[in-house]
Amino acid sequence: MPKEPVRWVPLQSHPVFASLPSSQDELAASQRFPRNLMAWDGDWRLYYWDSKRYLLHRLSLRLGEPEPSSVLAAVPSKVMQPDLQLTFSVSKISINKSGSAVLLAGSDGICVMYLFGRASVVEYNIICRVVSIGSEIYTSGDNAINLLQALWHPDSDTHLEILSSDAVFSFEDYMFMSSPNLSMVQFFILFTDGSIYILCPVVPFGRFTTMQGTRGENILVVKAHPYALLDASLALQGPLYKASSGDGDEDFAVREAECKGRAVSLSYNLVSKDSILVTAWSAGSYGSTSIGRVTRKPKHTHCHW
Repeated sequence: MPKEPVRWVPLQSHPVFASLPSSQDELAASQRFPRNLMAWDGDWRLYYWDSKRYLLHRLSLRLGEPEPSSVLAAVPSKVMQPDLQLTFSVSKISINKSGSAVLLAGSDGICVMYLFGRASVVEYNIICRVVSIGSEIYTSGDNAINLLQALWHPDSDTHLEILSSDAVFSFEDYMFMSSPNLSMVQFFILFTDGSIYILCPVVPFGRFTTMQGTRGENILVVKAHPYALLDASLALQGPLYKASSGDGDEDFAVREAECKGRAVSLSYNLVSKDSILVTAWSAGSYGSTSIGRVTRKPKHTHCHW
């Protein structure tokens, strides 16, 4: 069968969008897990997950002519097929930093699919290798642990940040190797009432780092491990600081009175030696907090509409 010649159509008219999923099961799954079946790799390639056929489409894009404001997509798309059968419904896809792998996640499972490298071709479908993550943990059923959020770490091609329904936050390395771009990192945790906590330091497992003794005379070389006992002393994980709290915090009380609803997302930026945190609220407002790098205490808090 001859290969179909490439033609360019408006992106919104591409055949892969002709039949979008609308079943009640997929609707229920999307309510448990944020739904996003498209991802952009920053190099004029758009990825779309076909949840009916369990296939990933790669669309090459270009600006329209003579109107550059329109976007055209190539037909046919490149079709990428996992080399193993997925046992969960995908609700979100995401591309890693280098564009070499895509995260496939849903409330009942998560895996990583390689976009390049070793692959075979079957009936024009590119067969891509898939790595399953936590298949023994995230399952469906009455007593199951479900995924709530899953993201790539912005400074790594292999580290994933996973939040599950048992209130556990996991920092996973799906290739079981330490990224050279990650040393000690810190995590900001946002609660729905607007409280912000900082977990610092956190060291990716497998990575060595040096620590100074309590009297300053001893230099210790320690290694982070993927698991630890509940009563272990975690020198490389923690402690957990309160950056803002409703207890006796006048700045927080003012912000809570002005910012109505629930805190839904958090954005971070570093300015000089201060951390700037912006919290989005469900009522449409957003609050900004400046935290000193040394004291880790709020310096300024404002609410905006």
